[in-house]
Amino acid sequence: MDRVTLRGADALPKVGPLELRAAGSGGLAFSVLLGVSSVTSLLTAPTGFRFRLAAVTCAFMAVALPFLLVVQARQRALGVLVRLDSHGVRVGDGPTTPWRDLSGSAA
Repeated sequence: MDRVTLRGADALPKVGPLELRAAGSGGLAFSVLLGVSSVTSLLTAPTGFRFRLAAVTCAFMAVALPFLLVVQARQRALGVLVRLDSHGVRVGDGPTTPWRDLSGSAA
């Protein structure tokens, strides 16, 4: 027996709704770290090949970072994709489908 059958539903913790959102851009943090290291190597690199390589990397990051920021902002603007709560299931901005309308059998 589990604790629900032994103590009833009151034994379960009270939690809020479950909301699923669009995943963020994981490359953003990596890009910021790469950009900081590129600028550091540009400032400390001696002249020659290492300096040119650091300059190219900084130029690439100057283009890539704003692009990644726009992607991140668009994904956050999507808001909640799926919401599960005591009233039912809601997909996007659509209506909430009550739990009683959901069943395991196909109609």
